[in-house]
Amino acid sequence: MSQKVNKSKKQSATNWETIRVCSDFKEAATAKLDAINDKDTGRKIRMDEMLTVALGKLTTEDVQMLRDRSRSPSDRQEILRQKYVELHGPTSEEDYINFTLTLAYAEFLKEHGHLVAVA
Repeated sequence: MSQKVNKSKKQSATNWETIRVCSDFKEAATAKLDAINDKDTGRKIRMDEMLTVALGKLTTEDVQMLRDRSRSPSDRQEILRQKYVELHGPTSEEDYINFTLTLAYAEFLKEHGHLVAVA
């Protein structure tokens, strides 16, 4: 007896991964997906399809805003110190700290504070 081997179409293997998100985000994303899938015809849209569209709409300004928001106060201070060194030449950490205690530092912030503005 010969056995027939059923070799039908090759199925494309999708590699699924798990990502960690906060519960509030998961609830909001699930609610939005439920609203998208509230329709009479067509197949259900998957979460990854919705997020692929959303990622495609991420602009360079959005990326910059996320980077700015990730900076700590010490990161912002270091950016300002580097700008000061760029303008006034090499200076010690102590000299820069002394500079931050002067009125000239307020003027420096007026001119260069945009480098570390928090969105």
